[in-house]
Amino acid sequence: MADYKSLLLPLIEVTAMPLLVVSVIYVLSGYQIVTPDLHVFQNPWIIHADKVLRVLGLLLGSIHGTAGLILMLERRMRRRLLRLTLQYATLITGSGLASFLLTISILS
Repeated sequence: MADYKSLLLPLIEVTAMPLLVVSVIYVLSGYQIVTPDLHVFQNPWIIHADKVLRVLGLLLGSIHGTAGLILMLERRMRRRLLRLTLQYATLITGSGLASFLLTISILS
């Protein structure tokens, strides 16, 4: 698991801006649904309920969060066995949660 460290920071940096854009789109469309006086999007309901945008947000969020947590564990944990155990647990739970959320998102 030593070769992955050089990939984590670029992966976090690559997913940060698209995740921010998707989050801003969701916040603005949701706020426009609640506040009818605000006119940012023509049809905020369509944007807010878009499956592609939802799946994209879930994928970017899970990749960004899992990579960030693994990088934090790599930098902060000193004991090798505990660090590897937590990193593998993060990968397993992160991918499981992402799979579950993506399945629910696609089926709904």
